[in-house]
Amino acid sequence: ADTQAVAKSGKARCAAIEVALTDDYMPPSFITLDPPVEPLEDFEKQTLLAWCRAGAVDALDGCVAD
Repeated sequence: ADTQAVAKSGKARCAAIEVALTDDYMPPSFITLDPPVEPLEDFEKQTLLAWCRAGAVDALDGCVAD
């Protein structure tokens, strides 16, 4: 999905992703899956929040491992 696309709310989708992360709605634990959905580790959540707050831009050179 295009994280920069504007949703019906008038905000970019990355803003909705940030709210879902902040409200612990993401990843969804209310869906029954096999294997079950595991909650994000704090560092994973903080990484995604930082990305959202930076505008959820694409990496220019692809993903880089630390």
